[in-house]
Amino acid sequence: MAISKYSQDDKTLYSVYVHIRGRNLFRDLRIEKRKKGLKTLSEAQQIERKLNRQATEQLQKEMIKGLSWKSILEQWKSSHHDSIHGHNTAYIQDALVSINKWTKSWFELPITDIGKAEVNLVFKALSSEMKAVSYQKKIKRRISEVFEWAIENRIVPPHTSNPLSHLKFAKQNEKLPEILQKGDITRLLREAETLDHEWYPIWFMAVYSGMRTGELQALEVGSLDFNDNLIYVHNNYVAADRKNTETQGFGPTKGRYWREVPMNKPLREFLLKLLAANNGGFTDPLRPGKRFVLPRSKRWQSGHQAEILRDFCNQIKIPSVCFHTLRACFATHLLRQGVSTMLVMKVAGWKNLETMESYVRLSGIDIKGITDGLTFEDPSKKTSSLEDLQVLEAKSDFNGLAA
Repeated sequence: MAISKYSQDDKTLYSVYVHIRGRNLFRDLRIEKRKKGLKTLSEAQQIERKLNRQATEQLQKEMIKGLSWKSILEQWKSSHHDSIHGHNTAYIQDALVSINKWTKSWFELPITDIGKAEVNLVFKALSSEMKAVSYQKKIKRRISEVFEWAIENRIVPPHTSNPLSHLKFAKQNEKLPEILQKGDITRLLREAETLDHEWYPIWFMAVYSGMRTGELQALEVGSLDFNDNLIYVHNNYVAADRKNTETQGFGPTKGRYWREVPMNKPLREFLLKLLAANNGGFTDPLRPGKRFVLPRSKRWQSGHQAEILRDFCNQIKIPSVCFHTLRACFATHLLRQGVSTMLVMKVAGWKNLETMESYVRLSGIDIKGITDGLTFEDPSKKTSSLEDLQVLEAKSDFNGLAA
């Protein structure tokens, strides 16, 4: 608070400035009031008291409304600097990039002013930009997480509710998951090797280990055990966001626990040859002094692995799939070979059966053989021999999912 004296048209006048700022969580909240052209000091002092009273009342009203959305996001980010909360820095940075992008219009709004109307505008914008329902659901989860955190930690006024709780998405028609059959995988690897494609080692490792793209990038030579033929998976690489390079770096796996992946004979021989041909591994400027199993690629580090694989699949005329599908191929083909669901989950790093459900369905192991005893033919009618069926199959060019 301050009273200042100044001259105007040979007259002495007074101005009053009042500034009140909130405390603790509300330290970013400030109220300013000014009044000029006062003729006497006593009048200025009287106005000062009046403005101070008005500013205090306004500050209290603003505090009742709650912090601004921007302040809430800053508090949420800060709260994850300690070890109590489960999210790592990379997740927080990635989440904030998407939350900030879609809720920018909320930044200056008190949290109690964010209601269904504001939420509907955000998701209308998402729909107008043709964002997939799965992406919209992810945005909902992330924004809701911030609201629920603020409510649980009593950072918002009492009785504040999550305005996204009403938001429902129409059920989508389930699409058949992408998958490559054994012949497709064989062709992918053979063509990539023949062309000496820079991604051949990466694709080979993906289909033979089931590791995630970040886990493959972070795999160090020291994590290979050629005595027991095991790969120890315990690190993950987070690609830089194209607008925020701070998200780039190394950290724990997605499940935040280490696991072992067995090396079969083809994978063991491949790795030994790869390391022998490249001075025992590859270096990375992000991790000086470390040697990595797979070649470093700028396009891989910037998250372009899906489009590179799709382009190559189109080039060699096999089903176009994204990089993550190679992990699905690993799981599905193991299941078809009779490996138990629990072992596949353990090796590939899945935590719950819900995630595995689509792979189990795609493999067909849960229904295999159930129709073998079903027949409505006359028992006296001669059935086709195995040789007859083989001849029919040879004449057919059908190659369905079960191939």
